[in-house]
Amino acid sequence: MSSVYERSAPVYNAVSRLLVFERKLRNAAAQALGAPERVLDVGCGTGFQFAHLPASTRHVIGVDISPSSLAVAHQVAAKRGLAFIGIVGDMADTILPAHSFDAAIGVFSMSVIPRWEMALTRCVKAVKPGGKIVLLEQERVTRGTARLFNPLAQVVNQLLGADNTRSYGPTLEAMGCSVEKHPAWGGLYALTVAVKPKAAAR
Repeated sequence: MSSVYERSAPVYNAVSRLLVFERKLRNAAAQALGAPERVLDVGCGTGFQFAHLPASTRHVIGVDISPSSLAVAHQVAAKRGLAFIGIVGDMADTILPAHSFDAAIGVFSMSVIPRWEMALTRCVKAVKPGGKIVLLEQERVTRGTARLFNPLAQVVNQLLGADNTRSYGPTLEAMGCSVEKHPAWGGLYALTVAVKPKAAAR
């Protein structure tokens, strides 16, 4: 799977900029973060999400399996004046200091992490009590107009190794988070917004 992202790194941002619907989805995910200063970007890739982060964000740590993607992300962060540290690795294996981020975000990334439950656990531990974990992922829909996109979506998912049948809310709730799930684009995508309890010592 990493080879796919390695090959696409040079052109990923240019292609994504052409997709108006993707920019709107990413904006919605960023707005759900609130006004964090320090953000953990899970599967940050080439840093395309950086352009959508709140103006309050000054520091970003991005975790991604693709070194080539992170090289591009460093360039993007520098242009936007962000203090950025890229970590090559799987979020499920990445241990970060507890309570060291105001928020965490994962855009089209949690669905490609094999041990996603562990990755979520790492995220929740890294976020401060009262902070948010925001996930934007594709859904598998069976009703409405959005279902017509399923065949194409499945081809893309197979290419990227993504699983659009996962439900992140129950895992986050089991860790004490309050969770809201918002459908987007006719239900083809979903925005999961979790808030870590203020009294938590996770």
